[in-house]
Amino acid sequence: MGGRAFKQLYTPRISSELYLKVKAQATEALRAVFSFVIVPTELPSKRDFGDVDFLVGSPLDGHPISHLHWITLVSKVKEALGAIDGKRGFLNNNILYFAVAAPGREDEFHIQIDVKIAPNNDASDFEWDRFMHNYASGHKILGSMMKPLGLSILPEGLHIRIPEVEDTNHSGSMVFLSKDPKFVLYIAGLKNRFLNANFNTNEELYDYLCRSWLFNPTHFAERLRDKKYEDHIKDRSAAWVYFITKWIPEKYPGYRSINHAENFDHTDNINQWYKETRAKVRERAFDLKPEAATEYYKKRAAHLKQIEEERLRHLILRAIPQDKDGWRGDLPEPLTQATNPHRRDSLFASENPSEPGKLLSNNCPTSPWDDRTNYVGMWKRRLEREDMKKAKEEAKVKSEAIQDT
Repeated sequence: MGGRAFKQLYTPRISSELYLKVKAQATEALRAVFSFVIVPTELPSKRDFGDVDFLVGSPLDGHPISHLHWITLVSKVKEALGAIDGKRGFLNNNILYFAVAAPGREDEFHIQIDVKIAPNNDASDFEWDRFMHNYASGHKILGSMMKPLGLSILPEGLHIRIPEVEDTNHSGSMVFLSKDPKFVLYIAGLKNRFLNANFNTNEELYDYLCRSWLFNPTHFAERLRDKKYEDHIKDRSAAWVYFITKWIPEKYPGYRSINHAENFDHTDNINQWYKETRAKVRERAFDLKPEAATEYYKKRAAHLKQIEEERLRHLILRAIPQDKDGWRGDLPEPLTQATNPHRRDSLFASENPSEPGKLLSNNCPTSPWDDRTNYVGMWKRRLEREDMKKAKEEAKVKSEAIQDT
């Protein structure tokens, strides 16, 4: 299937030769508008193409991405490409779509060009964006291998998660490690070949990924047992769906690793492997990023402290009576009585001796029982309000996490 952004135009799949020609022409044209222009590395075995994908960044007019005037930008790029049509995406509004006439066959069909605007103007950020798009978002395979081991590859960079926090506050469990693709490959035990477009076939790329010490075929076998995962990978490149559903099972029959046959078969406790390998990954990451270790353990300690405070709060709440019985009757009001009606001192109304024994209110010391403050009840209400506030915050975090997913 070819490009689908312009239904009124015929935009079929094109050959490698035509693809390379349009790619070269469009690259030169886009450099008149953007500082950074690349075509993400395609899968090596791909022989025809539905469109030409570009990743661009840092407009030459100096406007930050967040302040772009999109109508003007579409017009500029359309003019630079010599496109007959162009528009900004509706669902993916950081992608611009253009249709250009096929070189040498202008009257026969058109070719769709997709221009994705990188979210940052910084060169290092752009390299991270390139890494995220190479090989039809091949980082997702690395991400699938790393996720159960406590790492997350996100648009903002590689993060390590705090296990004690992630179940209740997934986003809050993240600690930033790096936005350098080489760091990701180092953690995975892979050479930088992934960054250099240095594969001749998909098979070479598959073999390369499986050399990672984080690769465990049983992990993918377990994922495929989940029907939701099958639905999840349907929108990925066909080459990656094939890798997960066909290539790995054929390469590792019974899901036994050739290099680690004694440790990695389907009878192993995959969860135990996750636990042990996660600890090794954390140690490897913190060796290179000690500042991340400091933040990690600081956040972890704060979370554990909060858990302990909540435990004590619930203990206190359970110890407090749930109704009026239990404390009101424990504080009887004492009876105050004057025993000498003729005594004249500051406690009695000396101005009116005809009313012996009557206390003078403005001189009488306040009894602790006159204005009883129920401190137990105050604390109970305070703790209940804090629990309600926390429950609302957790519900908000869960709602945001569902929307992000």
